[in-house]
Amino acid sequence: MKAKILSMATIVSVGMMFWQCTETQPVVDTTNIQASLSEGSANINSAVKAITGARGYELINAEAYTSKSATMDAAADSAYQGKILLADIKGVYDYNPEFVAATMKHGPMYKYFRKSGESELFVVKFPSTKANPRKFEFNPKKDTALVNDFVFAASEYKYMWNKANDFTYSMKSDISIRDTTVSNLEIKNSITPPLKADFYTKYTMANGYGLEVAFTNGDTAVQTKKLTKDGKVIMEESFSAIFDFAAKTHQNSYTLKVGNVAVNYVRGTNTYTVVVDGVVQPNATVEVIARAVAGEEFSIFGRRNFQIKLEDGTVIKMAELLGDNISSLRAIFDGLKGAWFATNVVDWVAYNVYLTK
Repeated sequence: MKAKILSMATIVSVGMMFWQCTETQPVVDTTNIQASLSEGSANINSAVKAITGARGYELINAEAYTSKSATMDAAADSAYQGKILLADIKGVYDYNPEFVAATMKHGPMYKYFRKSGESELFVVKFPSTKANPRKFEFNPKKDTALVNDFVFAASEYKYMWNKANDFTYSMKSDISIRDTTVSNLEIKNSITPPLKADFYTKYTMANGYGLEVAFTNGDTAVQTKKLTKDGKVIMEESFSAIFDFAAKTHQNSYTLKVGNVAVNYVRGTNTYTVVVDGVVQPNATVEVIARAVAGEEFSIFGRRNFQIKLEDGTVIKMAELLGDNISSLRAIFDGLKGAWFATNVVDWVAYNVYLTK
């Protein structure tokens, strides 16, 4: 059985430090910092509403979805060693429950898909009513009346693996519903035993909003989550750790960026700074407040609630700026890194095509 290629959260817990200071630039005044944070948080709140209300969000909304991954454990069966390339699986595959309805009451998911045409892409088509983890169930008799108006068209697909759980996986696809493109999904994952793992998922919606998650581990462990609009970053949160395995120590860094303002943990100093457009603001201080209520989260990553105090005495609490959208952002990114749709639908079809060729 093959290694579960998209279980990112179970392999890495990490992040990245990315803004550096330039001493030649001027310090930003208090009014501009406050205005920038307000504008940045408003953009984030607008993004959450636009993303969760758009077609295509159902593909990364993995709440309450616990279906088994499409991929399997390579170490358990030597028959699953090999590689799957786009050339091996290209073609059009339609959801066709009639075959299952005529031969059995229920069947494996991949048996519901039949090749219907030729293509240079790997195209998977099924009813859009099933493009939701809560609704992705099969009813052979009732489903014969449904229209395959959901199209997953992969222009890139590569999966290479061996018995040692060493694998490389990449996929890029346009997704459309009723002949209208709603999003683009890109995944690049790899594992090199015993320690090296890299995972990257990018989901771009037709309304211009984009989501990215990246995970890397090894001597330096990195985790990054990014929210964009038309390619411009409107929020980024990252965490990293550099490990000294011999000394059994590690150094951490953390950054939360809202618009052009960043709260930056300075590695090795145990202090946080405010950075605007890459420039440290010495007159602004940061206090990290522990969550006051059990189960309440102030950050996408967990327990950080930043209180920024400006030179004129103004106090800004990041949790108040983002409000309930903190938990919404966490849910969005958790769904993205799970990539349930690719893992539980498309890869099943791809692997069955590969095995039966």
